[in-house]
Amino acid sequence: MKLSWFAFILIVLTSCNDKKSNKFLQDSTIELVAPRVKATNTIIDSSVIIKAELQMKGCTLFYTINGSDPSESSLIYNQPIKVNKEGIYKFKAYHKDWLPSKTSTLKIFKKGIMPNELNWQTKKNSAYPGLGYNTLINNKKATKNFKDKQWVGFDSISHANIKFKKNTFINRLTVGYLVDTKSWIFPPEEIYLILNKTDSIATKIPLINEFAETSITALEIPINSDISSIDIIFKNSILPQWHPGKGKPAWLFMDEWIFNE
Repeated sequence: MKLSWFAFILIVLTSCNDKKSNKFLQDSTIELVAPRVKATNTIIDSSVIIKAELQMKGCTLFYTINGSDPSESSLIYNQPIKVNKEGIYKFKAYHKDWLPSKTSTLKIFKKGIMPNELNWQTKKNSAYPGLGYNTLINNKKATKNFKDKQWVGFDSISHANIKFKKNTFINRLTVGYLVDTKSWIFPPEEIYLILNKTDSIATKIPLINEFAETSITALEIPINSDISSIDIIFKNSILPQWHPGKGKPAWLFMDEWIFNE
């Protein structure tokens, strides 16, 4: 009888240890949620404040300021960061019992040169007018939600003319656009610039595949010239064969043009 009780207790203890072991194995295969990262603005005039958070006990957030992926030897985030220069800021969460999170990325842009005039040669779609004709040069970036009023939507070729008060050296033009294939929103097929009514720059945009995630892309086009005027022309993509709307024009959503010194 004593032997039976001893065997019963041994089985119970072994079972408990197995459960603890299984729980640890299960926890160690769970990936942490990526940190939520936001800034007071993503276009810098003088400075902005970046905040990151993940409400999980025992987690440590690490970050980098040079665009590299954070590791446990990176900077530790423990309070909001004051930023006064452009760059790519990345954050990642670590915990001793779980897998590290995916990386949260925030790109900060330097405020560009403000043009004197923006004149549209074509009309934006009336359903997505943004906040008026100057939405694309108001120094505010949009969110990933295409209903955000900082987006301006086009369903055909878009053409605008930019003028500066005097000849101004422009290093590059940064164009922000949305990718959201489920909403039929694609990158432009081509961007065409006419500089000072004489020189031109054509930029072809690579095709995206059916696995492309919803994202905000910032495309930089080198200019390196003194500029008095720029005509900016966008050609919309045609929805590819893998898309339910194949063969139809895609939507183009833009949120900001930055004229960099």
